[in-house]
Amino acid sequence: MMENQETIVTTNNANPGIRSVDVNRGVEWLVGGFKMVFKTPGVWLLVGLAFLIGSWILGKFWLGSALSTAFGIVFTGVMMRACQSLESGQDFATGLKETFSSAPLWILGLIGAALSFAIVLVVGLLGVGSVTVGAVSPGAFGSMLGLSFLLLFALGFVLYSALWLAPALVVLQRVNPVDAIRLSLMASLRNILAYIVFGLLAMIACILGALPLGLGLLVVFPALMCASYLAYKDMFGA
Repeated sequence: MMENQETIVTTNNANPGIRSVDVNRGVEWLVGGFKMVFKTPGVWLLVGLAFLIGSWILGKFWLGSALSTAFGIVFTGVMMRACQSLESGQDFATGLKETFSSAPLWILGLIGAALSFAIVLVVGLLGVGSVTVGAVSPGAFGSMLGLSFLLLFALGFVLYSALWLAPALVVLQRVNPVDAIRLSLMASLRNILAYIVFGLLAMIACILGALPLGLGLLVVFPALMCASYLAYKDMFGA
């Protein structure tokens, strides 16, 4: 059941509202995502394969984490358009070319890549600091290392929250990238319980999907993209 809706005005005159949702929606998003995939399994398996191959290739390069983040954002944005097309009875490929060439989506990808690199850099510097401190005071090494992991988790959580729904906002509501990041973070925090439930279930699904030689991820990753589309619709009333 939907609750209150908070109106946010963005700088490009888009006017999405943030809705509060029940905690059980975190479960329903994931279930709904798998249902969407199983309606047209062939095309979504190809999507999962393309995503896995692209992420694997980019991960081999220097700054692979940042490149993979940018790729994931752009790829997700294109799939948001595909989800909308399928839901409205259109062909899967409708509008995908235009979406892929969208400058705001690529800008969002570059911002995400920069933020990802910044987090890795900060945590890396803390790691080096931990080793340095450990050489002087071995007893402090564990505390510094623990602080590094805690900071990595906190920054990673904020980054994922800020980027989770941003591709959908940029592609489907033409919100500018900076406002999309802000709105995604606000929506995630406003619906923190449903978000945490979804995140935990998504993590379990990824672990289970990785067990059979990773083949299950061909289904899990597309399902998570579809689930994110459903979450976007819930929280922004699209």
